[in-house]
Amino acid sequence: MRFFGSGHGATHGATHGATHGATHGATHGATASAPGAGSVVPTGIPLADQGGFQPLTAASYNEDDVHPDLWALGQLREILAAFPLSDVDLRTILDNWPMPQTAAGIELELKYSRNDREKHVYEYGAEISAQSGRFDFMYVNVLGLTTHRHKNTLRLISQAILVAGTLGMQQKLHYNRPRPAQVWPGILPMIPTPAHPSFPSNHATQSYCVSEMLKTLFGETSSMSGYLDAIARRVSINREYAGVHFRSDTDAGELLGKEIAIALLSIDSVVELRDSAKLEHVVSALDPESA
Repeated sequence: MRFFGSGHGATHGATHGATHGATHGATHGATASAPGAGSVVPTGIPLADQGGFQPLTAASYNEDDVHPDLWALGQLREILAAFPLSDVDLRTILDNWPMPQTAAGIELELKYSRNDREKHVYEYGAEISAQSGRFDFMYVNVLGLTTHRHKNTLRLISQAILVAGTLGMQQKLHYNRPRPAQVWPGILPMIPTPAHPSFPSNHATQSYCVSEMLKTLFGETSSMSGYLDAIARRVSINREYAGVHFRSDTDAGELLGKEIAIALLSIDSVVELRDSAKLEHVVSALDPESA
């Protein structure tokens, strides 16, 4: 585990192959909802030849079988058209950042990722690697989500990630902040530096947006709120220890993600989806064995 810095080919191949294969295979398998549960049969031989059985005629593709990510993609144009905040509004939120790129400013920023980095990477290295792409498995695990009982919750998560990621990327391309490895190459990131600007952190923007929206399913006083806040913070801070973000990227992403969540919840179709998701957790609380 201490050799995360020795090469991403080994670590990302081993840990990401193992952890992403395990977590993504298990958790993304939990969100995969294709016909036949997306399963395959290890054979190339049909069950019967062409004339053996009569084909069945399905009325249509069952909407419940659409993967949450693809469902959210189909809603994206409508959601962005109804989104109440303009680019100017979003930039107003972010205009206090980033800090001036002076040597002193960079040193102050990077101290957060340097402090206890070896210990953090030792303890969370596999998690950091697994979260380098998707991180929704954190919510799937903590909330105990399944496709047959939490279809709308999974769609809400996917929608928040997609919208927040799209709007966050637009801001990244406006500010064009360099990555830590570009201003301090000695940081030696433990995962590949993403091929887009640093500010704001999209992992922070997306995870805080998801957590804020999910908190409305349970209420601010629910004990679940603490877990949801912790997921967003952990996903975000992990990116700093990975060496791909500054602290101000994280802070700005947190603020932006929360504002995007508020704006999304002013859109009727999102509120309708949220309310449907809320009912899934009322059922879960009353009858955990319901199917």
